[in-house]
Amino acid sequence: MKKNSWIWIIAFIIALFIWFEINLTQIHKVTLEIPIKFLNVPSTLVPLSYEPEKIVLTIEGSGKDILLYKLKKEFYSADLKNSHFGPFHYPIKLEKLDKLEEHKLEIIHKSPAKDIVINLDNLASKNVKVKPVFLNKKSKKNFDENNFDLSPKIMQLTGPKSIIKNIKEVETVPFNKKKHNKKSKINLQPFLDMNINLEKNYVMISQKIPQIKTKMLSEITISTPDGIEVLPSWTTIRISGEEEILSKITNEKISVTIDTTSLELDGYAKVLISIPDGIKLIEFRPERVKIIKMLKKGLSEK
Repeated sequence: MKKNSWIWIIAFIIALFIWFEINLTQIHKVTLEIPIKFLNVPSTLVPLSYEPEKIVLTIEGSGKDILLYKLKKEFYSADLKNSHFGPFHYPIKLEKLDKLEEHKLEIIHKSPAKDIVINLDNLASKNVKVKPVFLNKKSKKNFDENNFDLSPKIMQLTGPKSIIKNIKEVETVPFNKKKHNKKSKINLQPFLDMNINLEKNYVMISQKIPQIKTKMLSEITISTPDGIEVLPSWTTIRISGEEEILSKITNEKISVTIDTTSLELDGYAKVLISIPDGIKLIEFRPERVKIIKMLKKGLSEK
């Protein structure tokens, strides 16, 4: 049984060799699509579009020569050294495809296009915002709760002026709390247009460092019980805290009263300040106020 199996394998290999030999020596007609490559493009210009995108030829030659030519991955080079902004016509000269002759390949049909029509645009650059994208709500919550941020937040974009002028931002790939964390990289979404380039294809995930600021609030009214009047009737305070929290603090969110439980013999009372959570009181003036009027009602409440 094993002997028969080996015979079949050897026969198959011989048949395959013969098939290849016949096909490689026979003459074939095939269609080639030769890609176009631009050379010496002026530094201020970028090809926006071009037609045709490939040189299409029907060629004739032995299977072996056709195979060798395909393996070399030849391209048609277009020198744009003398090109200009806007539509530019580049003549197609098939004699530049000298590798065809080297491989004894003959052109028997070619596409009717005589020129490559290239639309050239000015090369421009601009800065755009980096926008984080999240895999789901849990990932966004994780990003916010960990006080994560992206670095850098602005990315430079380079490409055709007519296209990049409408781009306002570049998005990240979806943030995934299982994959990303502090100090990890997160890739940016690539652009479909190959002429648009980013200075980097990723940003770093960092952790925000709270910006501590100070703020002065003046003429905050001192609240007193009925029947008691003080001088001055307002106070000025200086507070500190994270910039985002501090920006929302107004006079109305600060409570200023006097300590009526221990009125001083000289007719003064201590000023009491109550501030929202997350804010630190640095100083306030005055620390004491003079009681200029105190009716019996006010005394009874003391």
